[in-house]
Amino acid sequence: MQSLRIVQEELERIFRVIEPVPANSSAFGHASRLLLMQAATEVESAWKAVLRANGNATDRLTTRDYVRLLDPMRLDAYEVRLIGFPDWPALRPFRGWDRASPTKSLPWYEGYNETKHDRETNLRHATLKSVVSAMAAALIMLRAQFGPVSMGDVLEGRNFPGFEITMDSVTDRDFLYIPAPDAGPMQPVNCPGLA
Repeated sequence: MQSLRIVQEELERIFRVIEPVPANSSAFGHASRLLLMQAATEVESAWKAVLRANGNATDRLTTRDYVRLLDPMRLDAYEVRLIGFPDWPALRPFRGWDRASPTKSLPWYEGYNETKHDRETNLRHATLKSVVSAMAAALIMLRAQFGPVSMGDVLEGRNFPGFEITMDSVTDRDFLYIPAPDAGPMQPVNCPGLA
């Protein structure tokens, strides 16, 4: 969570220079590239943690591995809004994530990948839209990984003010960490099919 707070602080600095409205979504630059790299790295770190916690011991995980998290974590069911900027459209950064093309089917991740490997040619891919989408993806991974109960303050906006995270069918308790009141400490449970 501390890493995400740092990314959020940097995003707020960019918002002081570039107003987050649809007309500015394609704005890009070196500061947005660095922030895109930070936010996307946070997402990758969460992906790796979930896969490793479920028995994937390989050191060289790729988006072909990460995309396996889409269904069990219901990543495409989450939506993130920028509360203070109602003109910015709602974000679903995992919608359309495709197993056949796991990197290119996430535009924000493809932008990160392009600028990481060839900044000189691909700086234009480090757009404001990609940065905000990567931040939304990082917040979604935090919520999907630890659930709304353990995120308490985050979901109430105290740790990540300005972001509202919602999910389709949040009443489906099979996909959320909701401990019984007297069940004692939560125990991790691996997801079938990820090992």
